[in-house]
Amino acid sequence: MKSKFHRLAAIVLLSGFWNVARAEVGFHSDWKNALKPKGTPAAELTLAADGRTDYVIVVPASPSDQDEKASGELSQWRGEVTGAEFRVVAESEIPATAKYISIGRTVLLRRAGLPAAGQDLGDEGYAIAVRGDDLFLLGGKMRGPIYAVFAMLEEDIGCRWYTRGSSTIPQLRHLTVRPVPRSFVPTLRIRDPFY
Repeated sequence: MKSKFHRLAAIVLLSGFWNVARAEVGFHSDWKNALKPKGTPAAELTLAADGRTDYVIVVPASPSDQDEKASGELSQWRGEVTGAEFRVVAESEIPATAKYISIGRTVLLRRAGLPAAGQDLGDEGYAIAVRGDDLFLLGGKMRGPIYAVFAMLEEDIGCRWYTRGSSTIPQLRHLTVRPVPRSFVPTLRIRDPFY
């Protein structure tokens, strides 16, 4: 009898946790961005206003799988935040009047002459840099560009993913950021909780 009761209680308890985990979590009125990066912020960039953007996401002429994944994630989540469509284009297709967010080791990055362009980021490191109105997200040989994108989304914008089905994504029709130029190279060789 006890065994059946314990199984039933566990099922009820777990189903309650499952429903909570799938919920969209909103911001508490006293919420502060604890992940906000430290350092001197760059000039203010208006990435979207009233559901529109002047920015495109630029990938190298021959993007790596990581560059493509990073650009897709950035496009999706910036769209979720602002309602604007952040198009992904190859370097050769940048509209003349567009501002851009460069993903990976683009020619644009090399031409900008930023210190981050020459930095060794290893396999998993990333860097975030700004030149004028343009933003550069780059990373090491493996998942670095993806980490750069999620660092920007989490640390500079305030997006949070708690579990597969639970997240807090700010809804901002007007998205203005002052990104802190930075780089990070992890001490560990691989980021894997099951390693």
